Amino acid sequence: MWITAALRGALRPSLVGGEGLERCSCMAKGFLMTLSLNIIVWNIRGVKKKKSRGYLRRLIRERNVAVVALMETKAVGFSRQDANWLLGGGWDFEAHPSEGLSAGFLILWRKDVDLMVTGASSHTMACTIKTSHDGRMTCYFVYGPKCHHRRRIIWEDVRNSCGGNEPLLVAGDFNLILAPEEKRGGRRFFYGKDQQDFSDLMQELQLVDLGFSGNRFTWSNGKQGGARILERLDRALMNSAGLLAFPNCSVHHLSRLGSDHCPLLIKMGGGDQRQHSSRLLFDSSVWLDFLNRSRWWKRLGGGLLRATVWRL
Repeated sequence: MWITAALRGALRPSLVGGEGLERCSCMAKGFLMTLSLNIIVWNIRGVKKKKSRGYLRRLIRERNVAVVALMETKAVGFSRQDANWLLGGGWDFEAHPSEGLSAGFLILWRKDVDLMVTGASSHTMACTIKTSHDGRMTCYFVYGPKCHHRRRIIWEDVRNSCGGNEPLLVAGDFNLILAPEEKRGGRRFFYGKDQQDFSDLMQELQLVDLGFSGNRFTWSNGKQGGARILERLDRALMNSAGLLAFPNCSVHHLSRLGSDHCPLLIKMGGGDQRQHSSRLLFDSSVWLDFLNRSRWWKRLGGGLLRATVWRL
C-alpha cells in the first residue's frame, strides 16, 4: 500500500516527452555496464576529530567505498598532510574552507577512480565520475544553508550546473524535511516555501528520492525524553537517466557515530533490500522502466504494481 500511495501522490504531467525519454534511454545504455561504485555522504560536523576519523576508516574498509563527500568540515584549511592523516596516501581530494566554524566541504576519492571536480563552495561540491569506457555521471553534493535566500541560490546553481540527459546524483544534508513522517518530536511540521522550492527543483530536474534502508531518521538533537528531536535531513536523489543507468542503486542509513548525522552509503551497483521513501517525483514511463530492472519490484509483484500505475 505504501508504494500505491506514493505513486498516486507523485505522478505529474511528463516533463520528458517521447523524444526526450528516448534520448535518456539511449544515453543510459552507455552506463549499464559500469563498475560497482560505493559513495559515502556525511555531515561529519568536524573533519579533524579522531572519533570520526576512526569510524570513517572502518566504513571505507568494510563497505569498499571509493568516494567520500564530507560536509560541515569546520576546517579553514585542509592539506595533503591532513588527507593522509584522515584516510591515507591513496586518496586524492578537493576541499573548500569553512566559514569560521560552520560549513566547509571536502571530497576524497581513491586514486583509481576517474573523478573531476567541476565546482565547489562552502555548501556544495560538484563533480563528474567516469562510470564506464564512454559514460560519466554528474554528482552534486549539498549542505543546505538554513537561510532561505542562500538556499534558493544553491538550487539555482544546481539547475545551471546539472542540465542535459546524463545520469545525475544529488545528495547531502538538505537541512529540511518534506513530510510529517520525516520528523519525530519538536514543533509540528509545516510545508512552507523551502519545501515548495525543493519540490519544484526535483520536478524540474526529474529527480527521484532513492529512499533508504536502516533508521528512518538521519539527524538527532542528542537530547533525551520529551526534548528529543529526530529528522530525516539527509537524502539522495537521482534523475531519470540515472535510474535507467543504475536500476539497482540503493541508499543505506548507517549508524550515527561521531556526529549528530548518520552517514549515507550510496551503492550504485546492486542492493537487495526494501527501500523506504516519503515522496517520489518522476515521469511514469521512466519509472516503470526502472522498476522492471529492480529486484525489489519483482519481490513486491511487478504485474499488480504495473496495473496500478497505468490506472492512475
